[in-house]
Amino acid sequence: MSKRWHYIGDVNLEHGGVFIQEGDYPDYCNAVRVTPCSDAGGPENWYRIESGTVYMGDAQHMVSALECCDESADAPQWRKGYAMMCYMAMDVGRVTNSGCYAGPDTIVQIGAKRGDYDSWRWDDEREPDYVLRGNTSLRRYVKREFMA
Repeated sequence: MSKRWHYIGDVNLEHGGVFIQEGDYPDYCNAVRVTPCSDAGGPENWYRIESGTVYMGDAQHMVSALECCDESADAPQWRKGYAMMCYMAMDVGRVTNSGCYAGPDTIVQIGAKRGDYDSWRWDDEREPDYVLRGNTSLRRYVKREFMA
């Protein structure tokens, strides 16, 4: 049986959020973070999706992470994983179903290309990895492609 993914973030994923799942090993959690590129001055309909793991085996950092995020030591593993991700980081990168390394992040554009970005803040020359139809549900896309 697969383990449940928990969502932490805005009501609408288009404003950003994190899906987190207890890992197959006691010291790990799986995580998928969605960040709107507009937060960094990018186009409104572009989203950065990062998938990776969170290591929770460092006891000293775990204590600091739990304090920082106001969590107790008896919190569920996925909440501890989220606290550690917020305090430290997650190791990004994933292996696709075909066994290929997919890189640290994916940029997705939903709908037609829009030029509404702040050129002073958005210095990323990169184009989106995928362009999806305008009526695509970001939540369904993330669940289908990153949490299968």
